[in-house]
Amino acid sequence: MTATEVRIERRELPPIPNIGANVVDMIDPYAVVTAGHIVGKVERYCYWHPNDEHPLDVVYEATIDGLPDTSGTAQVLMNQPESLRQLAAVCAQVALLLEEAKTRSDLVRGFFLSGNQTDMSGV
Repeated sequence: MTATEVRIERRELPPIPNIGANVVDMIDPYAVVTAGHIVGKVERYCYWHPNDEHPLDVVYEATIDGLPDTSGTAQVLMNQPESLRQLAAVCAQVALLLEEAKTRSDLVRGFFLSGNQTDMSGV
């Protein structure tokens, strides 16, 4: 197993806009995290409409985009840091278990797993 290189790119956020007569609908990236083909983003959303009777809405959200060849089916959207920590813990363990499942001869012998099988002697 090789260590996955994680790249973090922080970005400078523009000032939060002032509300006036015009609609405010802005999405600004705060950070982008890349590990292989997986891309996670932390973005700030600012929204306000003059017809609404609400103050400017400012929300930070994290998204994790799926692999390009899955058409985004692995997309995750969360707005709680603890949920992301839990997701990371689950992902780390699932990765270990997936690797284990693909390499245990009693689980894969006699089957071809889309080219991911390391022990081909039983096929």
